Formats: sequence, structure tokens, C-alpha cells
Amino acid sequence: LLAAIGWLIAGDYARAQQGLAQMNQQLADRVQQKEAELRESFVRLADLERARAVAAERARILRDMHDGVGTHLTSAIRQLQSGLAAPGAVEQTLRDSLDQLKLSIDALTMEEGDVAGLLGGLRFRLAPRLEAAGLALHWQVDQLPAWPEGRTEAMRHVQYIVFEAISNVLQHSGATAIAIRATHEAASETTPAGVIVLRVQDNGRGCPAPSERNGLRGMRTRARAIHADLVVGPYGDGTSGCEVMLRLPLTPPPLALSAR
Repeated sequence: LLAAIGWLIAGDYARAQQGLAQMNQQLADRVQQKEAELRESFVRLADLERARAVAAERARILRDMHDGVGTHLTSAIRQLQSGLAAPGAVEQTLRDSLDQLKLSIDALTMEEGDVAGLLGGLRFRLAPRLEAAGLALHWQVDQLPAWPEGRTEAMRHVQYIVFEAISNVLQHSGATAIAIRATHEAASETTPAGVIVLRVQDNGRGCPAPSERNGLRGMRTRARAIHADLVVGPYGDGTSGCEVMLRLPLTPPPLALSAR
């Protein structure tokens, strides 16, 4: 009797072990299947994210082309249609359009946060025009820290603002010299990590009158978009010359608190 009971118990144990092994195998198969499904989902999500990034970059490039190249081409067409514009003025507008196109291409490979490199690219593109216009270039770009907010779109905003400031000197100032300076100012209560300060200065006839400052609207809009301060005012003794100053805080802006 004891042998029979032992045999029954052993049989039940063997069957239980077999059932447990089958359950473990089924569970392992399901886990493996779910892991494969998760990997496929991650791959699809990564593909979608890359597609979104590409679409966003294309949209940004098209927007830059419209705001920069398109605006200058439209201005050139209007100048020609009016019959009143001097050939030199139309030429300057077309050159601005071409430079904007080249800078849009440069923006594709700009290193994020490298403001000194951005300025170097502008110098490379615009130095021949400055020389051809008889403008002596004074260049002072100190060693600058990386700009924490300097992602691709923010760098493009800075590039546009500095380009527009230089273009205004070329077209409207009557200057014989232009200075481009970049410094790192020490920390303060409002900027605990300091600030990068960019200056475009000329010795021309002075800053334009408020009624002639339509071009500054886009510069101010872009400065606000990157939480930077843009100041336009007299340079030198205040009777001649103009300075465009852009301040880039190295401390990220505080997050807005949700309304209670």
C-alpha cells in the first residue's frame, strides 16, 4: 500500500513538474514575443521621431528662406518696379538675398552653442562685401563659453540679428569702419552665470530715426524668442555712429509658473 501511494505521489509530482515546465516555457515564449513587439515599437517610435525632426528642420529652413531670402528678393522686385531705385541699392538688396541663402546653408552645420564659430562664419561670408564697400573691419571676439540655449533655431536667430545689423551698416550708415565685438561679461544678480555680449558698431551718420527702423522689428522679435536683450543706440561721442548690442544670458530663463 505504501508503495502504491508513493507511486501515485511520484506520478503526480512528475506531472506537476511537467506542467510547470510547460507553463514556464509558455511564459518565456510570451515574454520573448512581447520583447520583440516592444523592440519593434521602439524602432517605429525612433523612425517617427527622426521623421518629425527632419520635417521640423525642413520647416525651419523654409521659414528662414521666406523671412530672409524671400523678403530681400521681394524688396528687389519692388525697387525695380518703382523705377526710382538706384542700381547700387538694388545690387545691395540682391547681395543680401544671396548672403542670406549662403547663411541658411551654413546654419545646417553650425555647432550648437558655439557663438564664436557662428561669428566666424559671418566674417567669412561678409568680409569681401565689407572690403568692397570700403569698410575697415575691426574684429574682437574673445574666447566665449558655450551658450546653453544655443540650439539650432536659437543660433539661427543670432545669426540673422548680427547679419541684419551688418547689412544695415552696409546699406544705410555711410560708415567707413565697422567693429564686431564679442565678450563674456561676469556674473551678476540677474545673470548668475554671466552673459555673452555681441556688438556691431559703426562710425556712420548715426542710428536711423524711429520711422526708419522697420528692419529692427524682426530683430527684436528674434531676440525675444531667445530671451536675449537687444539694444540699439548711439556709439562713440553720441553725435555719429550706431551700436547694435545683443546680450545672451548664460543662465536658462526661469520656467513660467502655472496660474493657480
